[in-house]
Amino acid sequence: MLSSTEKFDYQVAQLFLLYRYLDEIPKEAFDLMESTVFDNNKNWFNRCAALIAIGSTKIDSEMLKKLKNLYNEESNIDVKRAIALCLVQLDTINFKKFVQNLRGEFDSYLNSIGKYYARILYNKDNSAQKLISTMESKHTHANFYKEHFYMFYLLVKIDKKSIKEDLARILKENNNEIAEGKFKDQIKILYKEVTNIDL
Repeated sequence: MLSSTEKFDYQVAQLFLLYRYLDEIPKEAFDLMESTVFDNNKNWFNRCAALIAIGSTKIDSEMLKKLKNLYNEESNIDVKRAIALCLVQLDTINFKKFVQNLRGEFDSYLNSIGKYYARILYNKDNSAQKLISTMESKHTHANFYKEHFYMFYLLVKIDKKSIKEDLARILKENNNEIAEGKFKDQIKILYKEVTNIDL
C-alpha cells in the first residue's frame, strides 16, 4: 500500500497513523516507519505518525534504548512529544528517571507530560484510580485500548494492590473483546506483569 504509488508526505503520515489500529503491521511498513523516525531529513509530522504507530506495538529493549537516545538528541519538540509516548514502555526504574527529566523540560508541553505521568504514577489525588474508572466505563468501545494503550503501560508500574486488581479485570475484559494480534499479545504481557499469571 505504501509503495504502490508516489504519495505526498501528509498521505504517508495518514497511512502510518492507520497502522496503529491494525492487529499486525507488515514488516515492510514497520521497517519504513522505523527508518522514518530516525531520519532527521524526514517531515516532522511523518516521524510523529511513525512513532505513534510503533508505540502501538510491544517495543523491545533495544528499540527503547535507541528511542531514549533519540529523545536526548532530538531538536524537534513535536517529535520529542511522540517519543515520550513510546517511552512509557520503559521498565519502571528507567521510566521514573525519564519522568523526572520530563518535569525538568523547558518546553511547557513536555513538562506537562512529565507532570501527568508523575500524577498517575504516584496516584496523586487518586489520579490513577480516576483513570481506571474512566477506562472501565469505556472498555467496551472497540478502539479504546488501541487509542490509549500507553495508559496501560503507565498503570502497570503502580505498586498498589487495589489498582492492580482493577487493572487486571479491565485487561481480562479487553482480552475477550480484541482479536488475535499485536494488541492481544500486549494485553497478555501486561496481565502477566500485574498478576504473575498467564492469561
